[in-house]
Amino acid sequence: MRSLLIILFILLPSLLRSQSPSIDSLAIVTYTKNDNDSIQMLNYVTLAQEHMKYNSLDSILPISLKAIQLAKKTKENKDFAVAYNLNGVAFKIKREYKKAMERYNISKNYAEQYEPSRILSVVYYNLSNVHNLLGNGDSSRIYGEKAYETALLIENTTFQSLSLSALAQYYITVGNFPVALNQLNKSLKLATDIQDTAKIISANLDIGKILFDSEKYEEMITLYNSLLIDYDSLSISPYKNLINLNIGAAYSEMNRSNESLEYTYRVLSAENEIFKGLALNNIGETYLKMIKDNVQVKDIPLVENISLESNNEDNEPIILELIFNYLNKSIEDFSSVGATNYKVHPLVNLGKYYDYVGNNKEAEKSFTEAWEIAEGNHLLNEQKLIAKKLYLINKDQKDTKETLKWHEKYSIIKDSLNSKEKQQEMGKQFAQFEYNNIRLKDSLEQIKKDEIQQIKIDQQERNIKAEQLKKYYLIGGLIGTFLLLLILFRRFNITKKQKRLIELQKTEMERKQVELSKSHLAIRDSINYSKKIQKAIFPSPNYMNLIFPDNFILFQPKDVVSGDFYWCHEVENKKIIVLADCTGHGVPGAFMTIVGINILKEVVQEGITDSTIIIKEINTKLKKRLGQNGQKVKDGMDIGICIIDDTTVEFCGAHFSLYHISENDFAEYKGNNTFLGNEDEVENIKAHYIPYKKGDQIYMSTDGFPDQKGGTKGKKFFYKPLRELILKNSSKAMAEQKVLLKTEFNNWLAVENKKQMDDVTIVGVKL
Repeated sequence: MRSLLIILFILLPSLLRSQSPSIDSLAIVTYTKNDNDSIQMLNYVTLAQEHMKYNSLDSILPISLKAIQLAKKTKENKDFAVAYNLNGVAFKIKREYKKAMERYNISKNYAEQYEPSRILSVVYYNLSNVHNLLGNGDSSRIYGEKAYETALLIENTTFQSLSLSALAQYYITVGNFPVALNQLNKSLKLATDIQDTAKIISANLDIGKILFDSEKYEEMITLYNSLLIDYDSLSISPYKNLINLNIGAAYSEMNRSNESLEYTYRVLSAENEIFKGLALNNIGETYLKMIKDNVQVKDIPLVENISLESNNEDNEPIILELIFNYLNKSIEDFSSVGATNYKVHPLVNLGKYYDYVGNNKEAEKSFTEAWEIAEGNHLLNEQKLIAKKLYLINKDQKDTKETLKWHEKYSIIKDSLNSKEKQQEMGKQFAQFEYNNIRLKDSLEQIKKDEIQQIKIDQQERNIKAEQLKKYYLIGGLIGTFLLLLILFRRFNITKKQKRLIELQKTEMERKQVELSKSHLAIRDSINYSKKIQKAIFPSPNYMNLIFPDNFILFQPKDVVSGDFYWCHEVENKKIIVLADCTGHGVPGAFMTIVGINILKEVVQEGITDSTIIIKEINTKLKKRLGQNGQKVKDGMDIGICIIDDTTVEFCGAHFSLYHISENDFAEYKGNNTFLGNEDEVENIKAHYIPYKKGDQIYMSTDGFPDQKGGTKGKKFFYKPLRELILKNSSKAMAEQKVLLKTEFNNWLAVENKKQMDDVTIVGVKL
């Protein structure tokens, strides 16, 4: 599979799905009449950038039209350049690349009428990018070089990095990997210097493309997986489809078709037609390859309508139709956005498909169309493959003239590819050798002349300096003595003032230090008293042991007071145990625990013993109390509730799970995906009903333990190791389990001396 991305273009990061509050306030300023036209134009650009940041992309076109109207009013070249560039960005986002190029050209014409500037570098970069998307390789290179030259002139590191990346795309497209890698390494260094995460990731992705084309597939997969590990989900999100495509392509080249399809199918949901087109082509190509390798159709993954009882011949038409549809849909997606150069690969694969089914006429037609695109875009590797295919087809048809024609093209391209890299390296070394020889010869002759001339000049300068020094020493000595006396006198007065000021500052600092000590003591006493209050509202160990004779509570707050709380109660023949994690920790979290426990007591005292109804009532009362002044808040809690009778554990959770161990069998019952106290809908919340035997154990945990960073790599502990740790120690006494969990947590922190990040609470009960 050689259909990895031919061009890596800059993706607009969809970091957030909700509109930023800053957009609304900025829009008010932007659309309010402003007498300063320069500020108004800047407002339009800033507002558009905010919309791009928050994925409100449909709003950018009307903003750009407003900017064009303002430029027509000011009649300034710079304003026209900015406005039409913004308009081009809007059309590029809509994937109307030809319209985008028209707007960028208008912007360029205005920007070139005055000295090199930021907007000129941006426009050159945008033109390079859109030409590459449309397959205009030479134009892409020319504008990429202009963008870099302009960025150097204005000394802008960000634009230099961006321009080098654009140039690298051209050299990757034409197969000149050494030059592309050189450009990318420069871009990566500049991006690292200015800590630009998006550009660092983009440069690494392009380096991965070169590793792929160099058949270093394992290295490419390792590089891409390291990006997924090193960067958070928000930073890497805009590149997920690209990474999935490339990893899928690498696995295909390694003949690991199942992994290839697994990654490639993830891209079919992409909104971008180019990504979808590439995914469709790669899937069709993988299926065709598996058919050719005599893989049984019923063993091909992710294929619908396959009858497992039918033989391979009966099922083969189904997979062939699927391949045909995928490849044609890929071509349609590329055509819809005018990305002609991308059509090479699905056309080649369609030719292979026709060749496989024995339709030589259609195969030749597809390969010929692919050749025209590959030749126009200087894609030598693709030309080599297509020429060989057309040579073999015409050979089978006994068309001697066409057979010789394509065999000759194939031989020329093959020789060109084999010698190209060697010639470049030899030419570079020869040029460097010649340059060094000439420079050495010239420098030896010049050194002799320079040494003789320098001896004469040095002697003259020494004679002149000797006479001047005699005069300077005398005059300088007198002036120096006077200045020294003056400096000493002024210094004496300054020292007296500074001494007086230091004494005053020292007295003031001592007074403030006493006040701070008193304030600190008062705050500490208040927090310690809060701890006593919180401890008083939590169930006592005796009460816990009365209801659940064999239990443990691992309760380790991050601060003096905690945002976690636990609670238990017995009503009629039912025992209730609750664990909750409120927003925040420390004093704010402690206030939330008081509110939560009070509400919980109210609900249970009303006689409610259904876990789902308890959660709904808590949510209603919590929203009412937290939003009682008509303000929307984001405070609330995650909670897990267990109601236990003689035979069954009824569990309902909000972002909480229950772990149940019975005779060394471990089961996890996940809670509902809701957050109490906010705007979440809890009407459809569900409960689990779990039969148990005497001696079974149940556990609940807040997220403080699994989310804690530590260990040798400073990463989270995670839920899976926590579950394994609980199961491993479940045969021990409950009190000993608590000690082992606490020891494991503290050891996890101690490896690299990490600080506790959140409150930690784990409840364990033996039934």
